[in-house]
Amino acid sequence: GRPATNFVAEFVGSGRSVRRLAVVKIEATDLATPPTVSPSTSMSEAHAIADAEKTAVVVDENHKLLGWVGLDGGSGLVSEHTEKFATKTSIGTSLHDALSMMLEHDVRWIPVVDENDAYLGVLTPNRLHAAMRRSVGAVAADP
Repeated sequence: GRPATNFVAEFVGSGRSVRRLAVVKIEATDLATPPTVSPSTSMSEAHAIADAEKTAVVVDENHKLLGWVGLDGGSGLVSEHTEKFATKTSIGTSLHDALSMMLEHDVRWIPVVDENDAYLGVLTPNRLHAAMRRSVGAVAADP
């Protein structure tokens, strides 16, 4: 991330920062945590839980990922409005693979689960950038 000499910098090449995406893994501290709601939550209660957020993640009683719900209106239960995520990934996935998923599925976030498939949070472009900065020892601005 920070070559000690010009020789080392030239040896590893100018694209080393981009190549680093393949070896840096998603960690729990890299994730954003939007509000979560259960499928049995009423839409009005989901609006209150999420406060000013426009989206909430829907999880079951075991914290398994079910999808997401837009909070721009609607009545009834969250389950009636839940959408599936286009993709998800696991903690420990490389940033390269996560970025590829974002681009392939044209999404702003990718939900991240643990080894038991329990929801942990979401990786966003800002959080991905912060993870890259973490990998080279830089202090990133709060995403």
